[in-house]
Amino acid sequence: MKAWSQGEIEFIEANYEKIPITVIAEKLGRTPVQTRREILKLGLKKKAEHTSEYYHKRKLIRQLLNMVRQSANMPLLKAEG
Repeated sequence: MKAWSQGEIEFIEANYEKIPITVIAEKLGRTPVQTRREILKLGLKKKAEHTSEYYHKRKLIRQLLNMVRQSANMPLLKAEG
């Protein structure tokens, strides 16, 4: 595995909060695993507001999916007319 260049590190630092790791990895010619490890090694973490917003959205999506699943088990209503 080749060493990380200063340019690659600067790119990561400038973009890790804005761009998904998979895209950063692709742009740098690295794997997502290598990129994730380097981000951790650099001690970079996403800001709490981004993380909490992400988990809030995931929670809402899970709730919606559960509602859809529950409604799929309900008998269908016949259309009037």
